[in-house]
Amino acid sequence: YHGVISTESNIYFYYQVLAGMHSWETTGNGRHGRFTRISTMSEPDDITHLVPTFTAPRHVHSWRYRPLNKADALVKWFASPSAPQEDVIVVMDADNWLTQDLSPLVEQVRPGHALGNRAFYTGRDKELMKVWHEICQQPHNITACNQQLSVPVDLVAVPYFVHNEDLKMIVPRWKQLIKEMHDKVSADKDFENRYQRHFQIDWCVEMLAYNFAAAEAGVKHEIQDVQRRDVDAPIYPFDMTAPNETRERHVKSMNEMYMIHMGRAWFPTEYEQGQQWAHTEGKQISRGRGTQVWCKCNFTAAAIVPWPLPSTKIDFVSNVTLTLLHEVNEKYGLIPASKYRKQGQNGSDPTQVHYYYQFP
Repeated sequence: YHGVISTESNIYFYYQVLAGMHSWETTGNGRHGRFTRISTMSEPDDITHLVPTFTAPRHVHSWRYRPLNKADALVKWFASPSAPQEDVIVVMDADNWLTQDLSPLVEQVRPGHALGNRAFYTGRDKELMKVWHEICQQPHNITACNQQLSVPVDLVAVPYFVHNEDLKMIVPRWKQLIKEMHDKVSADKDFENRYQRHFQIDWCVEMLAYNFAAAEAGVKHEIQDVQRRDVDAPIYPFDMTAPNETRERHVKSMNEMYMIHMGRAWFPTEYEQGQQWAHTEGKQISRGRGTQVWCKCNFTAAAIVPWPLPSTKIDFVSNVTLTLLHEVNEKYGLIPASKYRKQGQNGSDPTQVHYYYQFP
């Protein structure tokens, strides 16, 4: 199998790519499959010698909507001499960091039968079909719209585990639908307002577009919860002070997860050493985890990694997130200055950091 993530060249993705690849290697996936970064940029950047990389020239529309890069780069990858030959492609985001060998999931994939994680808009099937009836080839002709779909639409999100030939068929239509749907969201405020609450449609167009493109291609997705997000209910498998029954339940939950979707990290409030990294935001989503000490939304995310970890009651996602960041910093050092990234020294000067700047 072949794991793939879509990125650009900037500070935001730099540490995510290295941590993602490190997690691929340390979980044994390197023994069974390959890992590639498909990166939207005009030339290979300065970490292509560290991470296997396919360089994809930028589509002009991505300046307006950067998530287009994922489908666009995949189209170009499949059309290139570097096209993947493995039977199964695992499409992930850069913030999907692995915790287990993916082989048991890969073995379930076959032509026409893919796997995907449950989307955050699960249960919104009726609303999703209303979107489809507005953007299909014959809008508002419900019969014609439904006939355009070969199978029912599955409400799935990354990671996608898809047979090579199926993904090759899906990606051109996925790219086309992203552009068409984003144009509609941009031009039609009423359309955006109708669906923003359900789907965050101004940003998540690419997710819905994948769902529709896969259904048109006749590819069904089995929905499995294979990742744990930073905003999900916390589990504490490493808390040796918890009652045995509670800890066993949390360990079971951890073992059912193959990756995290990282974003934030918390320390227990009673961990006094951790208060030096306390953030002022994030309290409304802490769900009892304690104090937020790290966030990928912060421009210091690559340079300031809270360490050491508390010995008790740190939640699973925070533990994995900070451990991988620490190990990557130990292995590769801080982000070097480069024409591919705009930053101050060590990313520490807020007047010079351009965290999301992307090399053209």
